Amino acid sequence: EGQGLTPVFEPKNTLSGLILLPPVPNPFGDSVSCRFELTEMADLSVEVLNMEGKLVRRLWTASLAAGSHELVWDGKTTAGGRVLAGQYVIMFRKGEQTAGVRVVKM
Repeated sequence: EGQGLTPVFEPKNTLSGLILLPPVPNPFGDSVSCRFELTEMADLSVEVLNMEGKLVRRLWTASLAAGSHELVWDGKTTAGGRVLAGQYVIMFRKGEQTAGVRVVKM
C-alpha cells in the first residue's frame, strides 16, 4: 500500500487562539503574505515545511500580542536559495499545538 508514493504532509489545526486567514497570493511567484489573528498573547514559531514535513525555513520565533499580524515568506530556503515550484506548508507552533496553511509556489 502506497509503495513508491511520496508521503504527503497534511497540517492539523490544533492551535487554539489562532485564526488563520487565506494566504495571498496563492499560488505565488516571488513571495506570499500570511495574515493571522491571535485572541491572546502567544509565543509562536513559524516554519515553512515541504510536503514531506521537512523543514525548508524557520521564518521566526516571537512573543506576539493579541490582535492582527502578518508575515511574508519570500520563497527562499534557510540557505537563501529559491524553492522549487510545488506545495509547501506554513506551520505555526505554540508549544505542542500547531496550525498550518498550504501554499503553492509557481
